[in-house]
Amino acid sequence: MSGGGTAAAASQTRVVGVVQSKFAMRSTNTENEDNGPLAGHARFVMSVDVRRDDKLIVTIYAYDEMAEELGPRLLPGALVKLAVPSPWFKPPQPHPRMVEEDELYFRRRAGAVVLAPLDVREEARLEHAIAPWNCRVERGGGGGRLTYSYLPGAYPFDDDALRTLKRLHDDGVIDDDEFRQGKKKALGIR
Repeated sequence: MSGGGTAAAASQTRVVGVVQSKFAMRSTNTENEDNGPLAGHARFVMSVDVRRDDKLIVTIYAYDEMAEELGPRLLPGALVKLAVPSPWFKPPQPHPRMVEEDELYFRRRAGAVVLAPLDVREEARLEHAIAPWNCRVERGGGGGRLTYSYLPGAYPFDDDALRTLKRLHDDGVIDDDEFRQGKKKALGIR
C-alpha cells in the first residue's frame, strides 16, 4: 500500500510479536468497547492484541480502509512486524472505566499502535501523519508473507480530490463505497 506527500524524518518504533486476540470490526462509536485513540476521527475499527514471550506488548488499532485491508490477515497466531513513526505508538494509559478486574485494565497496561488511512491521521492531527511505515504479517502453515507500507514522496496524492470527496460524502452525494474507492484512487493506493 503506498501513498505520498512529504515528511520530516520521524523516529521509528518497532514492534514484533504474535497476534493473540482479535476484536472484530465495529463502528468506532460502539459503546463499552475500547475503540482506540483515533475513534473520534474514523468510521470503524478492528483491533488485535499482540504478545511476545507470553506478555501483552501492544494493541494494534486499524481504522477504516486499514481495518478492511489488514483485518482478514491479522489472525490469531500470525507474526506481526511493525515499524511506525514513534508518535503513532501510544504509551499505556488508564481508561475512564478501568478497574483491575476489567479486561480493559490488562489491555490498557500495554501500549497501542494506530494504523489509519492518511485522511484519518491528518484529521486527528497525528504527529508525522505523512511518514513512512511498514507492517509485515507472516502467517504460519505456509500462508506466505504480506507487507503493507506507506512511502511518502514516491506517489503524490491529490489533495484537492480528497477534499472534494470528503465534502461529497459528508453532503450525502456519494455513498461509503464510492467514497472509499475514490479515496484509494486519490491516495495512489493500489
